[in-house]
Amino acid sequence: MNSPIFSTSKNGFTLILGLGETGLAAAHWYLRQQLPVRLADTRPHYQDYIDQLHQQYEIAAIEVVLGAAAMQLNVLDGVQTVVLSPGLAVTQPEVAALLTAATERGIRVISEIELFAQALADLRLQGYQPKLLAVTGTNGKTTVTQMLKAMVQASGLTVRAAGNISPAALAALTEALDQDALPDFWVVELSSFQLQHTESLPVLAGTVLNLSQDHIDWHGSMAAYAQAKARLLSMSQLAIVNRDDATTLSLVAHHQVQSFGLNRPPQRQDMGVCEFQGQDWICTTTADGKPDYLLPAAALLVQGKHNLSNALAALALAHAAGLAWGPLLETLRHYQGEPHRCQFVRNIQGIDFINDSKGTNVGATVAAIEGLKRPLVLIAGGVGKGQDFAPLVTSIQKNICRAVVLFGQDAQKIAELLQVISVPVELVSSLEQAVHQAFSHALSGDAVLLSPACASLDMFKNYIERGQCFIEAVTDLALDHGEVA
Repeated sequence: MNSPIFSTSKNGFTLILGLGETGLAAAHWYLRQQLPVRLADTRPHYQDYIDQLHQQYEIAAIEVVLGAAAMQLNVLDGVQTVVLSPGLAVTQPEVAALLTAATERGIRVISEIELFAQALADLRLQGYQPKLLAVTGTNGKTTVTQMLKAMVQASGLTVRAAGNISPAALAALTEALDQDALPDFWVVELSSFQLQHTESLPVLAGTVLNLSQDHIDWHGSMAAYAQAKARLLSMSQLAIVNRDDATTLSLVAHHQVQSFGLNRPPQRQDMGVCEFQGQDWICTTTADGKPDYLLPAAALLVQGKHNLSNALAALALAHAAGLAWGPLLETLRHYQGEPHRCQFVRNIQGIDFINDSKGTNVGATVAAIEGLKRPLVLIAGGVGKGQDFAPLVTSIQKNICRAVVLFGQDAQKIAELLQVISVPVELVSSLEQAVHQAFSHALSGDAVLLSPACASLDMFKNYIERGQCFIEAVTDLALDHGEVA
């Protein structure tokens, strides 16, 4: 598209608050249009990034506020719009005070995703008409997003996946514009943080996969967390909901709804599971109410009921966008899953080591435990984010869990809750120690499962670094027992 025109200037003088991935993407978006911005972050080391922006854009109108001053109320002076980083919790007192002051001054607060939505609206007026599918939920977002991306590609169309999955949506759009390669489809993964200040994303079909306690420390309550997730459904022409998840169903106040679930699909075009010739099949319901058997569930390479549910959600979204069944089903036959999500690492003396470092909340860990369907030793712990760990205790109790090895900030809290059941619990100071202790409890045929049920930021940069640390510790353990790397 030749020299598209954007209405970003209508936002007025803009404060970009928080200079992580999305904040920097927003900064680039404004500066490439020669629009003045004020950049603010409490972390002073971002000066290097700002120096690079000055060199790249050669624009004098970049105001910078770093350190404690970034949260002073005068950072709002002269501002018409605030682009808020999803990393800044609205319940933090200094952030809450700043947002309250912004509201009192009539300053609009938006997300980087809302800027992306504005850009798509501008492009739509200039003839660009992509289809946009969006995914949120407590667990499974990245898996469904990647499934969808692969399905669109297999259907012979161009697609970009962005958002919470990385890259930031604006960064992906900027790259597509620079390469003159705007895609046919956008698949956008959205966190509750991003949805909190997004209102106009043009979603063809969107889903809330599931809801369980997560990020309560950020939102303040489960109700506020669910309300943020529900914003996606209100922006979607078609809402696709999980009929196995009562909390998700309660969000639906929508004239056009389809569902997915692990039972027979009740209505036309719903997705589900039906028994046929002695095995479970992924199926849909035809216009005359009969099941259409699409693919044996056993044909999926990814294991567990949660991954079957993810596959059903992806199929529902892709088919709603007009894609034919053939390429979608072939994609599922070959999809091997994502790193750090119930990822097989290696077998040592008959014991499988499974990396589910992406399991950053209780719901994800419960799904991992129940998806394995075998005896296991669980490694868990980290930053609990204000969650209720009772469902984890229940899952450990009803499955064959030989021991639980805990590490990290909230290890003691989880250990105290586990006292009510007769499972050995060990507390260790590092993930490397956890791997060794878990191995000592496991028997041949068991699994050692890293699924922390917690965030990683007490000890690691992110869940990816935590997962890599686990893989390295397992490799070292194998070498200690005479195996090759």
